[in-house]
Amino acid sequence: DALPIYQRVQTLCKDARAAAQDALGQYVRECGHKLVGMLRHALSTRNWVGAKEPRDVSPAMDQLLKQLHVFDSELGDMLTDPRKRPLAEALRERIRRPANARSSMQVEMERLFARQAQAFGEVHLSRNGAVVAVGKVLIKAFYEAVREETFGVFGLQQIQVDCAYLGELLSEFVDNESDANLFEQMLDEVVASAASRCAKPVLMDLAVVDSLVQARRARLNLAEK
Repeated sequence: DALPIYQRVQTLCKDARAAAQDALGQYVRECGHKLVGMLRHALSTRNWVGAKEPRDVSPAMDQLLKQLHVFDSELGDMLTDPRKRPLAEALRERIRRPANARSSMQVEMERLFARQAQAFGEVHLSRNGAVVAVGKVLIKAFYEAVREETFGVFGLQQIQVDCAYLGELLSEFVDNESDANLFEQMLDEVVASAASRCAKPVLMDLAVVDSLVQARRARLNLAEK
């Protein structure tokens, strides 16, 4: 017997959603691979042992984030999904608290969780969910690429500045605390990985890192006006 009309519609909707989920997952993978290629090229062509003291964010970070904004715009067109309101600034500041403000056990648990985070997991069927998934792929690749390099003190500090900047701008795509925490944990792990590849690791003062990040953001905002 033929199924009732409501059951046929229900099946069609389920199949359409599954197809859309698969297509979005493929798009995220392609975007992720493009960003990973850009990132690996930027890291592999730089002398991290002989790097000078950081005075600015690496230009490659702006290139990566510019490409991420392109993907975000394309997703908005494809999904007809408006950009969700990002986390309130006060909440973002609380989430981006320095590692020394947490207990050593808490930091270690966060790093373990970040290392186990899947780069290509299930993508939430939304504009924000897709961009967050691409961001996870990017940070995971950053972590893997750093493990293949050797760093001097200033090279390590440059990675620290770049991670802080990346986290600052990625927060614009985050609309919930869980994703914000995951980004923070994954970026902390990138810095920790770079420190483990440095003979005498010395991190930059967080106030100096923040001043460099905010100065770069100010120039970026001015250029966009």
